[in-house]
Amino acid sequence: MRFQLFEFTDLGWYPAFLKQPVVQYLDLASKLFGVFEPARTLLLEAIHSSGAQQIVDLGSGAGGGLDTFWLNARRESRGLHVIRTDLFPIQRESDLDFIENYPHSVDATKVPDNLKGFRTMFTLAHHLDPDKLRQSFQDAQRNSAGLAVFEPVSRGLVPVLSMILLVPFLVLALVPFIKPLRPLTLMFTYLIPVIPFTILWDGIVSSLRAYPPTELLKIAESTAGPLKWKSGIVGHKGRTITYLIGTKSG
Repeated sequence: MRFQLFEFTDLGWYPAFLKQPVVQYLDLASKLFGVFEPARTLLLEAIHSSGAQQIVDLGSGAGGGLDTFWLNARRESRGLHVIRTDLFPIQRESDLDFIENYPHSVDATKVPDNLKGFRTMFTLAHHLDPDKLRQSFQDAQRNSAGLAVFEPVSRGLVPVLSMILLVPFLVLALVPFIKPLRPLTLMFTYLIPVIPFTILWDGIVSSLRAYPPTELLKIAESTAGPLKWKSGIVGHKGRTITYLIGTKSG
């Protein structure tokens, strides 16, 4: 059963000086552990099938955790250009010249017409309730260039227990490597552990509201348009990703 609970970093009132290190930690962990690498081949196949050269990434946050992923994808697909977007955009320049940050707010359910390209959603789907998710898939049908959804979280007791046992230690170990490292980040990690609690809570909630492949596919197939959908789980070296991909060719 899926639970549509809240994550602290989704809340508009959650202080930026706390949200930023949480996002930075998630980016750092994603980069260190290559969280999305199992999905790269699937994504490149879908992009080539669509004929698109531009990626419109939805719900990017700071986006830094995917820089290595995009760099590896670019090596295999020359000419690839990535536009990172978010409902609450974080102004962070990428060191990679083929990645740009769109400065305006972008709602995944109604992407502006000027943002053309193959759409991606990394760790975004579980933030949306089923109706909002269906709207985002329907909007992708309108755009018709294609859509790929990748979720590293899964629903169940084992993922939740794993987070409870591992996440607090990972946060305490990795926070000193966040750049830039601010005194407030250290204070609210080690003296007043608001940041570790936030990351643990948001991780547990992410797991409780994650969509398995069958639910993603059911929602996607309830939309109308040229995109044909496939969904499943892909794994590599102990890492697994739930995916949904929509292309014109299926």
